[in-house]
Amino acid sequence: MGRNELVERNSDGPLTVGMLMSRVRVEEKLLLAELERRGVTIVRFDDRTLTLDLHRQVIDCDVVLERCINHLRALYTLRVLNDWGVPTVNSYDVANICGDKLLTSAALVRA
Repeated sequence: MGRNELVERNSDGPLTVGMLMSRVRVEEKLLLAELERRGVTIVRFDDRTLTLDLHRQVIDCDVVLERCINHLRALYTLRVLNDWGVPTVNSYDVANICGDKLLTSAALVRA
């Protein structure tokens, strides 16, 4: 699929992208504008007010893009979403390693 084509999911309709964020900064505005331009359905989640029930999946998106300011809230949310099987950018494991200088350095040494 080319970069400028409409992104579709299993021919059931447009892709649904959840965006987990604290505030809409310049980068988020650019991402939202590009997703809208491509016809992607966007669901915004404010990490400051989001409550997740660990026993019941409440987020129905094809993928969730994490753009939180607070790293710990991002980690907890990514953990729950990944446990539910929701694809995220980035995954809990990646965010956990990259958010910790020692874990990042150790991963780079192993690579």
